[in-house]
Amino acid sequence: MTGALPLKAKSVFILDDRLSTIKVLQRKFEELGADVAYAESLSAAKAILRKDRSFDTIVSDFSLGRKLYEKHKTFHGLWFVA
Repeated sequence: MTGALPLKAKSVFILDDRLSTIKVLQRKFEELGADVAYAESLSAAKAILRKDRSFDTIVSDFSLGRKLYEKHKTFHGLWFVA
């Protein structure tokens, strides 16, 4: 990859119950320069988001993301992308 990394200094949180999906997304976001954290379950996601709300974006599978959003709507301005 040449030039500036478009997501340098950005943080992405991935929520998916399939580790294979997480790993593909993680690799792609890291190639673009993002810092990536992830969870494989709703309970793990809640624990991480309670401790760290500094993510720029949350990427989730539809089902888990919807459940997280319905319970919490936002985590201080985070947008959900499913």
